[in-house]
Amino acid sequence: MSTGYRVLIIAGLLGLAGACGKTVEHLCVDEHDNPVTCPEDLLTQDTGEKPPPPADAGPSDATTPSPESCKGICGDANQKGTCGCDMQCLDFSDCCWDFATACADYINGGPSDVDAGPTTNDTSSGADVSTTPEYTFPTKFIPGDLSQKDCQGIASHNMTWCETTQCKGIAGWNYSWCDGHGDCKGIASKNYTYCDSKDCRGIAEAYKCVDTHKGDEEAIANCREQASNKYCQTKDCRGIAKDDFTWCHTAACKAIVKKDKSWCSQI
Repeated sequence: MSTGYRVLIIAGLLGLAGACGKTVEHLCVDEHDNPVTCPEDLLTQDTGEKPPPPADAGPSDATTPSPESCKGICGDANQKGTCGCDMQCLDFSDCCWDFATACADYINGGPSDVDAGPTTNDTSSGADVSTTPEYTFPTKFIPGDLSQKDCQGIASHNMTWCETTQCKGIAGWNYSWCDGHGDCKGIASKNYTYCDSKDCRGIAEAYKCVDTHKGDEEAIANCREQASNKYCQTKDCRGIAKDDFTWCHTAACKAIVKKDKSWCSQI
């Protein structure tokens, strides 16, 4: 880095410029009388074009800033390139070619890239930075917590729509798919002893009523009513247990009662 510069003011040129109405740019030289760019002119001369790489430069790496670039190192006083990216480069007239554009925030009083730390929204690496948790079958059978696909599978009793194995268990009335999930096993087997939640017990018992009183619609209705009154704690449970969608609180509940997966599209 150069250690200083001097400004030459040529009276004859200034007088001539004044007479002609033209502006004369500053002319600065270093201690060896070599011409250099004046610091006050530096921020106004950036063309936005990157200088060509040296003839012996290897293939470019789009993920790694050029050593002659200030991208990612604005304000870094320890940067070891042939040009500078902190405010001292103005004093020494050796700022990198893109200092004015790459470091605009830093120049205007913002933090250096070292102080600011890495950004949190960089997706250039292709990594998934989403904070949305991965969907899993609800710990307790709550229709409103089902994904659209699981809702469609259970409503249509067609496991090909299902997103999880628990959904397949309920859709296919086969608790072996439930993978130890209590509420899934209870509903899939129509046996409330497996259930972890009271709502599951109400739904499991209601489904069992259909098998217990085959062909007797009145007996089935009374049995389902009793199951609802004894166990259900939510409107969705009552809707499924009673087989009456007017009780349902969510679209998923209505889809299950109506056996119509189209309602799941509202999830």
